[in-house]
Amino acid sequence: MRPKPKVGDLVRPSVSASQSLREHCPTGFGCVTKLVSETADTVYVFWYKEGRTKPISRRWLEVIQ
Repeated sequence: MRPKPKVGDLVRPSVSASQSLREHCPTGFGCVTKLVSETADTVYVFWYKEGRTKPISRRWLEVIQ
């Protein structure tokens, strides 16, 4: 089981995100900046390539170890 992203984690979109979200999927790496809540599935990620923060579901992210 993959670990859930937490604030400060370096993340990237998973392979399934790239396949399912296609052109809506962010590219590159990002840093989790905010959790909507501990039980919610949505986090805010600052995407370095785009230079902005966008919400995304945790299920589409992989934590970079």
